[in-house]
Amino acid sequence: MPKFSAATSPFRDSMFDCKPPRDFQRARLYEAEVSFLNKIQSKISTASFNTILAKTTNLLALPPIHIRWCTRNYAKVTQDYIGLRKQSNYLNFSIVHELVHHAIYRQHGYHVAFHGPEFCNQMLWTFKELFGQHVGQEIELAYKQHKISYLG
Repeated sequence: MPKFSAATSPFRDSMFDCKPPRDFQRARLYEAEVSFLNKIQSKISTASFNTILAKTTNLLALPPIHIRWCTRNYAKVTQDYIGLRKQSNYLNFSIVHELVHHAIYRQHGYHVAFHGPEFCNQMLWTFKELFGQHVGQEIELAYKQHKISYLG
């Protein structure tokens, strides 16, 4: 019986079998997120985590995804689950951020950068839909200040 690796498996999805493009604007995006999170934290933290999870999943037309609570200092998203720190001050922001990653992955596979223009545009749109135009304007201003490429 032949042995299969991830690269030779007859079941692999050809959409996901390439290396993702370089993530050039990741550091700038994280800086922009810190700057706008300080301004919009009160609006985001008023809603419950479960409400935001349900609304975002519905808004992005995603199937239900498993949430794993973990101790690492960063969030993680895979095809099957999202790993989050329960003690995070920015839990509601983190779940939206990771669900947008999940939506972009499902839409484009690894053919776009993890924090590229497609991701930033989707995140901006999602925050506008969830929290209103004012929050979207704060994010867009931070994008412009930190020279973030997005499709808007």
